Amino acid sequence: MRYVWALVLTLAVEVPIYVLVLGVARLLSGWRAVAVAVGANLVTHPLVWITLTRIDGWPAFVAAEVGAWFAETALLCLAVRRDVALLCLIALVANTASLGTRNGAG
Repeated sequence: MRYVWALVLTLAVEVPIYVLVLGVARLLSGWRAVAVAVGANLVTHPLVWITLTRIDGWPAFVAAEVGAWFAETALLCLAVRRDVALLCLIALVANTASLGTRNGAG
C-alpha cells in the first residue's frame, strides 16, 4: 500500500505542473497533457521506487531521480516532438516538486 500512496502523491504533484506548463506553452493541452503526464510517471515511478527501496544512500537517490528526469524528458519529447530544452526544464521542475512526496511516502 505504501507504493500506491507514493504514486498517488507523485501524480498529485507532477500532473498539474505538466498540464499547466504544457498548456501555457501551447505544446499539449487537455486530456492529452494529462495522459502524457500520467503515462510518463507510470513508466518512471516504479523504477524509482524499486531503486530507492532496495539500494540505500545518496548515490542511488541521485541516480534514480536523474534517471526519472531524463526518462520523463524523453517521453515528453516523443509526445511533443519540439522544444526539447523546455521539456527538459518542465520535467526537472515536476520531478523536483515531487521529491518531498517521494521521501515522505517512501
